[in-house]
Amino acid sequence: MTRTAAVPWNAPAHVLALARVRSLAARPVGPFTVVPAHPRTQPFTIHHQ
Repeated sequence: MTRTAAVPWNAPAHVLALARVRSLAARPVGPFTVVPAHPRTQPFTIHHQ
């Protein structure tokens, strides 16, 4: 798992999680597949295969 220089090492956990989710959304690889949900409920939904 590679880390981007844009995310500081002392960043809060939610920032790291957000970056990780954005990475999954940009490159859906591995056992995770990002499926768009209803825009009024959630911006995205992660299904585990």
